[in-house]
Amino acid sequence: MVAKYSRKKFRGFTYRFIIQFELLYREGSRAGEPHNSSLTIYSNSGSYEKLEDFVNKNKSKMVVSFSIVHKASVEQDKLTTKFVNDILKGI
Repeated sequence: MVAKYSRKKFRGFTYRFIIQFELLYREGSRAGEPHNSSLTIYSNSGSYEKLEDFVNKNKSKMVVSFSIVHKASVEQDKLTTKFVNDILKGI
């Protein structure tokens, strides 16, 4: 199976990752200063290593560092959504 990654949900995705990036501002008065940004990635692979390799291969020079801070399967997301909806029914 070839691992597929996308910023948007796609047919057949099985995992959702959140990646935290440390970036450097490129322009303006804050050029060269670090800031953080996160990105949600959808994939048909649950492998941390494959995702790390993909990010390392495709990241720009702005990226100082990154870490995968969250991984959830489609099933986990559905159960979490159901749990939260059940809790909020009483509010």
